[in-house]
Amino acid sequence: MDPPVICCIIVCLIIAVLVLGLGLGLGLRSDDDISEKSGNLFKLSFRASLSISNNQEGTDDDVLTELIIEWNQNSKKMNFQQTENINSKSSDPDLRYETYFIIEDNRATISISHGTDPVLSYCVNDVVYNTWAVIFHNILVVSRSVGRGISNSCQGDLWYLHLGGETIDICMGQSIMTYVKYKKVLAQVTSWTWTTTQTIRTASVVQDGPCQTVLLNKTCDAENDETNNEGASSTSDLTCLFVHGAGEEPNVGVTGYFDMTSFPDYWGEVEQFTPNCKAHRFIHYDSRNNGWDSDQLHINFCEFAATNGIIANKVIFSHSMGNLVIAAALHRNKCTFDQATSRWFSVQGPWRGSRVADELVSYCQSKTIIARPLRFFLKILNYCKSDGTDANTAYKTLKTDYISHLGISHDDLISTGNRYISGVLCGTSAIGRTISGKEEILSGVKDTLFGFKDSVLLNAVAMFTDLETPNDGMVWLESCKVKGTFGSSYNQPYYQKAINHAEGTCRRGEPIFPKCFPNPCRWYKRMHVYNAVPKLCPNCYFSYIVYVFCTFYFFFIFPASLNLHSYEKLSTISALKK
Repeated sequence: MDPPVICCIIVCLIIAVLVLGLGLGLGLRSDDDISEKSGNLFKLSFRASLSISNNQEGTDDDVLTELIIEWNQNSKKMNFQQTENINSKSSDPDLRYETYFIIEDNRATISISHGTDPVLSYCVNDVVYNTWAVIFHNILVVSRSVGRGISNSCQGDLWYLHLGGETIDICMGQSIMTYVKYKKVLAQVTSWTWTTTQTIRTASVVQDGPCQTVLLNKTCDAENDETNNEGASSTSDLTCLFVHGAGEEPNVGVTGYFDMTSFPDYWGEVEQFTPNCKAHRFIHYDSRNNGWDSDQLHINFCEFAATNGIIANKVIFSHSMGNLVIAAALHRNKCTFDQATSRWFSVQGPWRGSRVADELVSYCQSKTIIARPLRFFLKILNYCKSDGTDANTAYKTLKTDYISHLGISHDDLISTGNRYISGVLCGTSAIGRTISGKEEILSGVKDTLFGFKDSVLLNAVAMFTDLETPNDGMVWLESCKVKGTFGSSYNQPYYQKAINHAEGTCRRGEPIFPKCFPNPCRWYKRMHVYNAVPKLCPNCYFSYIVYVFCTFYFFFIFPASLNLHSYEKLSTISALKK
């Protein structure tokens, strides 16, 4: 082989490797200190209390989170309690309440209390997704290896633990933990006692006992691997639209609506998980005093979503009753849906109604002691009217036997959904992920309904109304499944997982193990580019040019040069023979 050919091959290979590495952003990561410590940081049993306090900016609402950790070194057993004091500084006692999440002897319960009302408690079965419980379980029980770091804020030894793609900081002073930091949330130790005594107990009276053994660690599902079903990776030409469900009452009157670029109180930071959208638009309408069959809502939706009466170049995500609003508008031909350029994804829609709505009127009006705490929170969630006389109009239209004045049936809505929907997300757990509320504060969500209170309430609603199982606390799974074959991976367009009715909107953010635990936010990330046409990596154009050049060279120029070289040799030999 001629030296120029060899040189060209080597140069092509070197350039291709270098530019591909740069184009794909390859690099090495180094920590502050590579020293590691294996095993538990704590060699003795202890009981510790930690406090997390955060007031929301621009509101009078406040949340105080208290953690209690009990670790028995001999039995290798951790008990855990998290208490959320909601509106603890409010002068109105009706607004003050507490929620509890407790793990004792590998069993878990969640509870809610309000004034003198009976405490409602429920079992948490299967897998526990509570952020702080998982963190301390990995620090103490799993005894993961920790690295040593440097921080000006830690007056002692700083250790860090890599967990679920995040770094957990653990500050130690004289063998006593002083704080634990996750993301931007600081859990400050307020008391520490070296003791083997464990006093934390799960609720003795539960509505759905006896409680089962729970897990705090879970192996990641291979089906959720980031390399699977990636979809397109570049900016789309489509605008993403978000249509909320029942319970909202913006200050626009019954007939108006807001067209917004974000709606964190309802959708969280879903726009961060849908970066390929050309634009994000969120409709905010009165879904408390209007049912899904409101003619005005149909007009408003089509005005919001369509241009000249046609919904084109859009990706629509609709939650709960919002699905029925869209289906009714399309069924009535208020606007048309261009399937060639647009896609529609249904999230936790009550396509066949909900038994919860069937029972709401009686619970909104009930004065019994056992129903009183439930009625209080039903009013907070806007299921019931503020005067406690009736259910709000929107929820009446969600009854399983509801007959619309427009003559539209559940079958009509389902038929329309079957025609246009590209994917469906359904929840199978009223308790859901039982996450802490601090992630919401950090993401800017100004909502007084923090943490696992949703888990307690939705589970209570499902049980008191005899909602069929599995359900998400509001919608029975079979009512949600408008079409499709469902799987357990967020890569799949038809996705069902153990989340509740609030978590399906992405307002609760990602779990601490994004790839392992139920993660509706990543479903939005996958679906907003589902069936999109992939485009070239914007940082890899030079890599592609080199790749094309080398491919062309090796398949066309190089073989031709070999043939020419052979021909020249044969010609020379023939000439010599002559």
